[in-house]
Amino acid sequence: MQLRFLNVGCADAIIVKFKEEDGTIHNIIIDGGPENAQLYQQTLRKEIIDILNLGEKIDLWIITHIDNDHIGGLLCLINDKSLLSLLDLSETIFLYNYNYKDDYLIKKRIDNFISVSQGIRLRDFLLSKSTVLDNITAGKKIKSHGLDITIISPSVDIYNELQSKWNHEEIKITKGSNTRLISTTKSDFQIPIDSFDPNYYDEDNNTLWNKSSIALLIEHDDKRILLSADSISSVLISSLMSMGYSTNNKISLDCFQLPHHGSKYNTSKELLDMIDCDKYVICANATNKHKLPNKETIARVISSNQKEINIYFTDFNPTLSSIFSVDDKNIVSSCNMHFTVNNAIILNL
Repeated sequence: MQLRFLNVGCADAIIVKFKEEDGTIHNIIIDGGPENAQLYQQTLRKEIIDILNLGEKIDLWIITHIDNDHIGGLLCLINDKSLLSLLDLSETIFLYNYNYKDDYLIKKRIDNFISVSQGIRLRDFLLSKSTVLDNITAGKKIKSHGLDITIISPSVDIYNELQSKWNHEEIKITKGSNTRLISTTKSDFQIPIDSFDPNYYDEDNNTLWNKSSIALLIEHDDKRILLSADSISSVLISSLMSMGYSTNNKISLDCFQLPHHGSKYNTSKELLDMIDCDKYVICANATNKHKLPNKETIARVISSNQKEINIYFTDFNPTLSSIFSVDDKNIVSSCNMHFTVNNAIILNL
């Protein structure tokens, strides 16, 4: 199984490539990065062209939630007529927790605002072209050509909350209003790593779009990976506990994508203490307006491991590579940092 985490800034675009017993290669895509034409051309579009040139198809496409940094690349695809003429989306199954209404007016998305208008646009396009499965909630299982997927997030309650919120926001769109403005924050890279309290955790419970993210446990042969999108620890913990895992019976992972681009509000030490893993992936670049990843998250990862670990970042720049510049090398010696090469982190498991 090969994982390709594309360099799309502080955003998610992931490709899982695996081989069936008969040798057939299959592809699963998770999200698509932001609505940025240049990034789309360099990453998602290029990957799709490569898949088609190899005579392969996209078997499954999982849309974790409707934030632009996850579905924007799909919005670029909608406008890419030349690629759509080559790509038969009727062969692809989409997993997407959407809300369906008949009476709405799509208004243009306003920069710096989160709105369901982009989710509406994607929803209607996919419903006209493909098979779209919704009501994707924790505990559900999906099989794809010998690969097993267990949904870890969202919970049923959060899914129902999402449906209500989406409906409310869609009504607001018909009236021309928008939702909250995205705020900015400061980087914590200049704080020594041993200054953080790894046990302190303030969860992101106010952002429904994030906590309703589809997180999935993928198993193939003897490999197991957890892709968490922007989900929150409490939901992930609840799902893992329902599967019999705990701090005394840890789940063994070959790769764990840290939630919400390494945000300190989404990854608790309690969650990390339930996981046995030495490969962590962070889909962020440190130069985004939220200054993600948070160094505090990495401090928790280090404190939860007694072994050498590897952290993979989907970008490379001076800011990101300076994350440990103020730290004693002995303190961070067990943490190996890896950065993107040729627009992707590629892990062959």
